[in-house]
Amino acid sequence: STYPPKLKRTLVEKYLWEAGFSLEIARKPAARGEASYASGCLFRGVACMVQALFAANERWFLNEKGSVGAVDSFAAKPEGFSEAASRLLGCPGQDAGALAGSISRYEELLAEVRESCAREMQYRELPGLQRLQLRDLQDQRPRRRPDQPHP
Repeated sequence: STYPPKLKRTLVEKYLWEAGFSLEIARKPAARGEASYASGCLFRGVACMVQALFAANERWFLNEKGSVGAVDSFAAKPEGFSEAASRLLGCPGQDAGALAGSISRYEELLAEVRESCAREMQYRELPGLQRLQLRDLQDQRPRRRPDQPHP
């Protein structure tokens, strides 16, 4: 079946953004040595990279089982993606130093995935997917106190 171009673009942008967000929210817990939280962020981010690569290659994502390995059969992908993702997730580390190394490897892998997707989609760069800054996501509206009624 035909893969809709608008769906392709939407999924690639959504999942690459989420992969960037996962990177940013992993940084502080990794620096504190919080292995379980940082590992969860890395796992979520790799899953998002996989989704983006499936969409960029116009492949329907049906099941997460075997999806990391399936990427190696795609035309648009970082070379050795599944091996790099497996190494990263297989042993991200138990202390701040090891987790920092995993964060760096994740960041490199994400840059390669972004480049592969951009090349496949014939973008010079994917709009809005530069390094995510958490301050860009903060709601600028004043917060409502819990005891205040909705307007």
